Amino acid sequence: MHLEIQYDHELCNDLLAVTTPEKITPHRCHISSSIAELKDTSARCNRFKECIFRHLDSTREDFKVGGILRILEALGRLSWVGEIVRQKTIQVYSFPSAFKTFRRWLYLLPKGAKAVLRITRTDENREDLPPASPAPPPSLSTTESTLPADYGAFEAINDDSNADPDHCADNPADTITRTSSTAPLTDAPKRSLQLFPPTRPPKTHHLRRAAADLTMRQFFFISHLAEDDEHTLATMQKHSIYHWSVFKGMTKADLAEAGFNLGPARLIVSGTAAAVAQLENL
Repeated sequence: MHLEIQYDHELCNDLLAVTTPEKITPHRCHISSSIAELKDTSARCNRFKECIFRHLDSTREDFKVGGILRILEALGRLSWVGEIVRQKTIQVYSFPSAFKTFRRWLYLLPKGAKAVLRITRTDENREDLPPASPAPPPSLSTTESTLPADYGAFEAINDDSNADPDHCADNPADTITRTSSTAPLTDAPKRSLQLFPPTRPPKTHHLRRAAADLTMRQFFFISHLAEDDEHTLATMQKHSIYHWSVFKGMTKADLAEAGFNLGPARLIVSGTAAAVAQLENL
């Protein structure tokens, strides 16, 4: 996975001015960028940031960029924002609230899109900003969407059906909780999922209940997917998908854009919603 990391170079200069001012180098542009090759990312935001720090440490020889940003992060002076940049739209995900949604898009990045991570100074540490306006009173509405914040927007762009604009909630949720029927688990057919053995430890998920989970085989049963669908299996292997939770937040249009056939894409979307509902009811 390619991730473009952009950070404010003035953040490094602020700390270097106190420690080693001779290492300060003038930059015409305050924003420095680096391309990171991510083979696998942690489902925890803090571990993901550590991975970014380690990469940035290797971008310069005169000082450790990641080490400086790690200090500023501990002081609460950094703002992390992920972006999925497409030809006509840019979806923004603020950390840590929308980290999981951004991470899912990293694994199923649409064709022609790129992922960008921006590391800047937090607003409260910027001297050029006007004072913040008082927060609005809390809403009295009892209806709260449980879909990701960008779900409605992507449905409107990529789906032929009419998407409900109310799906774009202010606070993105981690799961989709639409109800759908679930098929009872039956004996597995003779043909097994060789690419996804049931005992393989999941690498791309983070559920609130670690003890309650589904194997990829069980997810195929719930979704009514054929175990011998070679195209679906090859597409999942191409994107290194070894756990069903990667599909949470994806629409059938997103899956089709990632290479899945339209029929299996519909089954995956409905199966993911059924799996989430089943685990939450345990």
